[in-house]
Amino acid sequence: MSCHLSAATRCSCSYSSFVSWCVLRRVFAIVVAGFLAVSPGLHAAQPNATLGLDVPVPCEKDVTLAASLARVSADVAYLASDELMGRGIDSEGLAEAADYVQRQFKEAGLITKLPGGAPSQTFTAPRKSSDSMSKDTPPRSERNVLGILPGKGPHKDEVVILGAHYDHIGFGRRGPGDDRPREVHNGADDNASGTAVLMEVARRLGARKEPLDRTVLFIAFTGEERGLLGSRHYIKNPVFSLEKTVAMLNFDMVGRLRGDSLMINGTATGKELSDLLDEANSEIDLKLFKNPKNVGPSDQAPFFLVHIPAIHFFTGFHDCYHRPTDDVETLNCEGMVEISALVERLTVKVADREERLTFVNIAPTAVQRARSVFFGSSVDFGYQGQGYRIGRVLPESPAAKAGLKDGDLIVSLDGKKVEGMRDFVARLQAHKPGDQVRIEVRRGETTVPVEVQLAKWPESK
Repeated sequence: MSCHLSAATRCSCSYSSFVSWCVLRRVFAIVVAGFLAVSPGLHAAQPNATLGLDVPVPCEKDVTLAASLARVSADVAYLASDELMGRGIDSEGLAEAADYVQRQFKEAGLITKLPGGAPSQTFTAPRKSSDSMSKDTPPRSERNVLGILPGKGPHKDEVVILGAHYDHIGFGRRGPGDDRPREVHNGADDNASGTAVLMEVARRLGARKEPLDRTVLFIAFTGEERGLLGSRHYIKNPVFSLEKTVAMLNFDMVGRLRGDSLMINGTATGKELSDLLDEANSEIDLKLFKNPKNVGPSDQAPFFLVHIPAIHFFTGFHDCYHRPTDDVETLNCEGMVEISALVERLTVKVADREERLTFVNIAPTAVQRARSVFFGSSVDFGYQGQGYRIGRVLPESPAAKAGLKDGDLIVSLDGKKVEGMRDFVARLQAHKPGDQVRIEVRRGETTVPVEVQLAKWPESK
């Protein structure tokens, strides 16, 4: 189901009418997985010497699938509403979104005041001509919103970070002389979806009867769309020692789960991560497409660069990316609940294991070049054979202009065989915008040569 129902309608639905048939086939598995790790009971406040604070007593939470679906649907409906004006930097809408996230963290039972008493991390972002505020108005303080779930075990001084950026691009990015009508860009997938998953995992972990061995820090980052401003600020001003930070899990664009297929970037940055993901997924049964050596360009990247295992959960690009059409009606909220269940189980495994994860320093070019060129297609995650099969060609992209079609199978690039998605992406990253690449495409029984001129990543329209 999509997420366009009103909050009142969602909350009044019966279980059978609320959950669609495609999710019912896995209700039992997900609910069991949730109850293996979560109890809706209360736990008493526990002292944590590292924080100098007590764990607050959380409210009782209903962790059934229907309740999670209702909460996630309500979260994205609000965050991606016109009321928040696209959550652009230096906007009232972004400030209201930050207030909302902070309230949800507090209601989940997290500590929402940082050591020292500050409610959040603040900094001033540089202004751009497309910002909603006039140049005569002093810039707002942008906020990273943090919530702390203290650990109680022998490793309580160590920290697992879960993150998602809650900012978007407001009314779009506009160049000089651009007189097109202003349209709000609500950023439902990018990244109300990741923020909703972050808050839902906070609720579920906050309802646990027994605290985790390690502390979990939830961060809703701001300024990702301006160049990872929030995550870079945290790295320079960490609340907890970076040496004590054992992993970073980031959720950016997780609202378009298709065919139960979920991409996870950077799985090779922690030696044990791939196996832990498989264990966490054993009762949820998503199709995990691991991209081990491509960290990706979202908020996980600054953590990897300071030698912290970091992964990125991602359901793929689409033709609504950075467009006014990225609205809540296009989201798969049921898929977001399933991703939340997976993240919850993985976080428990990382936080409760005896040994911390082993960092692996994969090639930094995977971060530096991840968005160096734009081709303009999304992968068909359901394809298991050799080559790169296109799931969708994005309109007006280099791939579209070259005549490529949905379902085309790319078998070679620059005269070299393409084994799969990672091989194809790695070859593209060796190029720069403006380069002409020659590919071979298989359509049915025919193989045809196609030339594609690569471009820069597009600005919004």
